Formats: sequence, structure tokens, C-alpha cells
Amino acid sequence: MAVVECTESWRDEEITTEGSYQERRRGFSLLVDNAETALDDCARYSGLPGWGAHHPSDYYLTARRTQLRLRGSKAVEAIVTYSNRASRLSETSSNPMEQPDQVRWYYSTLVVKVDEDVDGNHICNKAGEDFDPPPTKEIYIKHLVVRRNSQSSLGTLADTLQGKVNSAEFLGWAAGSARIVNITEEKMYDGDLAYWQQTIEIAFMPLAHGWDLRLLNAGYRDVNGETFVDAAGVPRAKPTLLDGSGAETGTANWLPFGIYESASFAVLNISNPAA
Repeated sequence: MAVVECTESWRDEEITTEGSYQERRRGFSLLVDNAETALDDCARYSGLPGWGAHHPSDYYLTARRTQLRLRGSKAVEAIVTYSNRASRLSETSSNPMEQPDQVRWYYSTLVVKVDEDVDGNHICNKAGEDFDPPPTKEIYIKHLVVRRNSQSSLGTLADTLQGKVNSAEFLGWAAGSARIVNITEEKMYDGDLAYWQQTIEIAFMPLAHGWDLRLLNAGYRDVNGETFVDAAGVPRAKPTLLDGSGAETGTANWLPFGIYESASFAVLNISNPAA
């Protein structure tokens, strides 16, 4: 079980500076003969610059951190960071386990069918019929992305939570409004320290019914199975509005259907980033 090839694939041409802090990086491509132990083999590989090694183009910069990422079943990328001291001025510690969570907010848009106006009135023509095609509008979905380092892997918990909606209020959003849309984690190495870099993305649906599917309560028969007919006794060509008991009504109402399984998000230990 070993590294069979190691080549330098790139290096920073310019020095990154922050005050008196200086940094440059080098990238290496490694191939191993065993996919299951790829990261561990590379972490022990003596052909990579070790901690304290001098940068080939700048003697005053020394290797401080090596990060490993899988790029294929037997391919690994190693990024070696050289600097003139352990951390930037803005960092409280060079230990990855002591770094604060990175938080990012952004919005995405989704085009949805519109069945009510801003006052909650059913959108229809003067005969009470829906428009065809139905009107649409853009809504804005808020996304929270949290990146953090952990000594342990999420393991099967990631499989359990992926795609689920919140079963209870989460960060001020009602149950069923938040949905985990992506969980990823990479095993990383900082010198001899092995840890997991986790990224969790949660999308918040601004609609009142959250991520539930909502359909107009209408059909061609009532709750007793009787077909709706017109004045001439001919079955109606358009669906008839139904009330909550399945009888004909003149008022539109919608039925919610939970199409996503729910789970508690408390196990993720994500505190309110705005607090």
C-alpha cells in the first residue's frame, strides 16, 4: 500500500500577504495503489514537503500545512501551504479544530404556479374558471451554507438527514420550511492532524406551506362518487371546486401533502448565525 507517483502540478506565482503575514502554496498530484487507504498513504508519504520545509523559491517561507483531497479512486491532490508564521493576523489559531464555522447566505429563484393573489383570493376568470396556462411568479429561496471542521465523520447521519425537512422549528422557521439539500465532507490532514471538513446546505422555503405540495381541492365527482353535471345533465368538462368535506363549493381551497420525510435538525448543532 503506497504512493506510486507524485508530481508537482502547480504553484502560486505571487505571494499572498496580510499585514506582515506571507503565504504561498504548491499543489501536488499523487497516485496510490490502494483506494481504501489513499489519504492515509499520502499523509505518511515522505516525498511531500514536511512541516518546516523551505519553499524552493523563498527560503523565508516554510511549510505549515498540508491538505489532502481525493480526486478519484486512486488520485489525491495535496496542497502545501508555506508561510512566514503559523497563522494570519485575522486567525485566532492555526489549529483547524479551533477555527470558527464559516457561514454563507445566498438566494436562489424558483418559478411556481400562482393560484392566489396577495390578499388570498383565488385567481380565476369571471366564470370562476382557472386560467390556462396558469399564471406563475418567481419566489426567492434562502440558502444557508455552513462549513466546519470536525474530528469525527457524520457517517450514516448524513444519509439519514439528506433531503429531509425540519420536524420542529429551526432557526426561527416553522416545521417543514427548512430542507437539507446537500451534505458533503472531506477527510483532511493538517500535518499529523486528521479531521473532517463538513459542508451543510439548508434551503428555506418562504411559502406558508413550506416544502409541502399544495394542490387545488377540485374534481369531477363529490365525496359520494356522484359525477358533477351541468344544467343539461352532461358531465362538466372542468373540475368543480370542493370543500373540506368533498362537497361542491364556490370557494377555492387547497390541500397540503407532505412529500418529504422529516427529521430533527438539532443533531447538527447549528446555532443561529444571525444571533
